[in-house]
Amino acid sequence: MVGSFIKDGLQRGELCLYLADEGIDSGLARLLAAEDVDMLRLQQEGSLQVLNRYQSFLRYARFEPILMREFYERIFRETVMDRYSGLRVFADMTWALSIGCEQLITFEALLNDFLPQWKMTHLCLYNIERFAPNILQDVLATHSIAVINGHVCPNFYYAPDFVIGKHDPKVKLQWMLNTLKKASVMGKACKP
Repeated sequence: MVGSFIKDGLQRGELCLYLADEGIDSGLARLLAAEDVDMLRLQQEGSLQVLNRYQSFLRYARFEPILMREFYERIFRETVMDRYSGLRVFADMTWALSIGCEQLITFEALLNDFLPQWKMTHLCLYNIERFAPNILQDVLATHSIAVINGHVCPNFYYAPDFVIGKHDPKVKLQWMLNTLKKASVMGKACKP
């Protein structure tokens, strides 16, 4: 999946940015090589940049969602605008386990507000074995599409405002009911 994500970005003329935890994961490097993605060549060409958590998420020795937004905006303005058609980010989110996930969900929800402003596609890689179920539930609520075991799934649980406290319980209930109705109409849920 990640190899296809990168290949698609390269074909579209986008800058690909891999935000690693500590460095390039050997499993990911093997996966990309198996999909004919030559990371070293792409890095030398400049179309793929690899940054670790200290160069991206934790570059100020702490994580602040607004600082990360500024980081993306700077990369977009300095690199993408002149040379690329967009920015394609794939991020190993394991870095959050080293500092705690308190602001992680706020960041994920805020991404939804500013990604459309730029030509930016973002793929967050979460290890389901390492993150707590409550964190992963909130992560799901902040992503309109989920990739699970290689399957791209529209996410019926997408509701970023609800995880960062911008909601009225009546509004949330109505959203839940409407979501069930939509799923039923699409043949994905309960039948009469």
